[in-house]
Amino acid sequence: MFFSNDNSSSTANRVMELDADLGSVRRVFTVGVGPNGLGISSDGARVYSANYASGTVSEINVASGNVRNTNLIAFKPSNVIVPSGNRMFLIASSAMTPFS
Repeated sequence: MFFSNDNSSSTANRVMELDADLGSVRRVFTVGVGPNGLGISSDGARVYSANYASGTVSEINVASGNVRNTNLIAFKPSNVIVPSGNRMFLIASSAMTPFS
């Protein structure tokens, strides 16, 4: 299970992986500013973070634990939808835009 934290605490601007059985944080990933929504690829290999304040999307490789890409985009993303295949949709305000 993954969740994001965009507040001003010491864990701000991070995505965390939770061990649901133990109820503790397993790993922490630093992403762009203001992570707001997460999307997970259909195979579970990648987690995408929509970083509202920095206008970026970060890609986390779940197996390696590395943040592989943080891509600057032209609008403030608030959520990510990752259907099967190689496309994702970013939600910004009321617009839904394909991004690949």
